[in-house]
Amino acid sequence: MEAPQITQRLLSRLRVLYGDKFSAQWADVSKEELASAWHADVTLRFGVEQIRRALEHLTTNSTFPPTLPEFVSLCRQFRPTAATTLYLPAPVSRMPPEIADQLKAFIHHVRGGDDCRKWARKIVANPKNYPGLSRQYALEALGVSEQDAVRGCDNYELIAAVSERCPVEAVHPADER
Repeated sequence: MEAPQITQRLLSRLRVLYGDKFSAQWADVSKEELASAWHADVTLRFGVEQIRRALEHLTTNSTFPPTLPEFVSLCRQFRPTAATTLYLPAPVSRMPPEIADQLKAFIHHVRGGDDCRKWARKIVANPKNYPGLSRQYALEALGVSEQDAVRGCDNYELIAAVSERCPVEAVHPADER
């Protein structure tokens, strides 16, 4: 099986950069095995940009050809960043406004109001009725640290007041029964 074009181009570039040093390093390996190994370990695992940046690094910093593990390690150093990652544009709603209003009203009705963190307030108000992980997620959703809760700040009204990102409903633990 012939390796894809990108693998062939990579190996060709390494041969141009290092000449006989590269060929001598891989003299005991057939061209097919070499291409297959580099394809499996490099071109299938890393993006073109990472491979390109690793080659640029080799061009300026190395007089000896890399081994396969060295090249893999070099590619890992050039992980894509937010600046080099391409993103799709944000989706645009094509929903007619009257349908969107009906959907919002339905969701508001199903949720029982505008308090999108009501579930978290319920857990924090009655922590003994839920597993510890649920309490952890509830505190995280409310923006209250575990340290604050441990120090005695698990007062329901205080936590409700701290969580200003979403409207607070006047629901107290006694009302939950």
